[in-house]
Amino acid sequence: MGRRIGLFGGTFDPPHLGHLAAAVTAKEALDLDEVLLVVAHDPWQKSGQRLITGAQHRLAMTELLVEDTDGIEASDADEPFFLNLWFNEPHAPIAAPDEIVSQ
Repeated sequence: MGRRIGLFGGTFDPPHLGHLAAAVTAKEALDLDEVLLVVAHDPWQKSGQRLITGAQHRLAMTELLVEDTDGIEASDADEPFFLNLWFNEPHAPIAAPDEIVSQ
């Protein structure tokens, strides 16, 4: 079976122990190999309502939060550069997971 990876997206402004506890709990409860905390580049639901710390700073803070926790990683997969590559550039197809977990 392939790797089981969970995605936990958020603003993480700031990232805190509650985020980490939720990620660890999800990893254990769903028997995941890894959980990625995906830092929202432009949190549209919060933009204009309050000041948002820059994405690179939030990513750096999230990396510090998870650095000593096995199987939990910070990710900038929501950053426009990566999204642009995915949607606009030719890429190899991603194999479908053996099982999709939804809870």
